[in-house]
Amino acid sequence: MRNLLAAGCLLLSALTALDEEPAPPWLRLGPHTAYDGVTDDLVTGGLGADAMLGERPGYADPLHPTVAELRRAALFQPGRGGPGFGRLFGPDVDETSAEKIPGEGKAAGEEYLAYADDGEGKQNVAMLLQIPASLSSERYCLVAIPVNGSASLFRDVVDFGFWGLRHGCAVVYTDKGHGNGFAMLEQDSVNILDGRLVA
Repeated sequence: MRNLLAAGCLLLSALTALDEEPAPPWLRLGPHTAYDGVTDDLVTGGLGADAMLGERPGYADPLHPTVAELRRAALFQPGRGGPGFGRLFGPDVDETSAEKIPGEGKAAGEEYLAYADDGEGKQNVAMLLQIPASLSSERYCLVAIPVNGSASLFRDVVDFGFWGLRHGCAVVYTDKGHGNGFAMLEQDSVNILDGRLVA
């Protein structure tokens, strides 16, 4: 956890110019995307919290999904209405009053994919940094979330990450080096950082 917090602080400071220190040599930056909070967002992939209780989103071409479609599918966590998701807790529910808040749980901001490389290319740890548009300028805060098992980096955004984003904090997630990609030996292809399967 200490390493995750350190990596998140370094990544956040490097990307938001909080200081002039260069990024460490082991940090490899990947794709960077900005979300408007309406058509697409950091928490629900543009679907809105209510859609999380519905049908899983599909792909325009299931054999060739886009990066945005893969991300939206990874954010989607269906079927949790029974335990109180969307009624007692969730990205569109006030945790103190259990009242719905406007905006469907969507959050505008920027998202960075990155990974730590020990230099040998054998112990890479993927990281996801989300910086909300509402990032507090009075008190910088960072929430670190090591993702469960070998799940996607986006697995815990809807369950936990939204809390930090809603409170003006940046949130960093890591796969702890477990990853969730596959090496398809017959096709000689692998999953890369943004979820695509490539040669």
